[in-house]
Amino acid sequence: GQLSKEMVSILSLSAEQRATVNILSDSNTIYIDLILKASRVHHQIANVVTNPAFFDEEERLRVQPLVPSEHPHLCSRCPLNMCKGKELLSMKASIESERVFYVGDGGGDFCACLKMGEGDIIFARRDWKLHSLIKGTKFPPY
Repeated sequence: GQLSKEMVSILSLSAEQRATVNILSDSNTIYIDLILKASRVHHQIANVVTNPAFFDEEERLRVQPLVPSEHPHLCSRCPLNMCKGKELLSMKASIESERVFYVGDGGGDFCACLKMGEGDIIFARRDWKLHSLIKGTKFPPY
């Protein structure tokens, strides 16, 4: 697989603007690395937060949860393996940035969107789960 041409364009524009690009994904390290390399944009990504993965001795893909079940994140909105809201807040605390531009499509992205601040922008894929959740939510004015 590869990223869409639109996503590659966004990443190129981000690089031109010297924006820091981080990936926050429910996927896994192997899959994301393959797609970024196939799309020739891996050098534009500063950090990837996702589920660790590896191939075992029998060459089977093994994916581990980012958040181990023995140390749950306790967010009722998110799947057990990751709270994207908590991860986004951690990213925001570790970078010097005036704004966050968040690109998402799934229901798991909604929690992160609730952690966005004034001036941050959400790019939700039209007619996907995140888009419908946002349309049905009244966000507080800033």
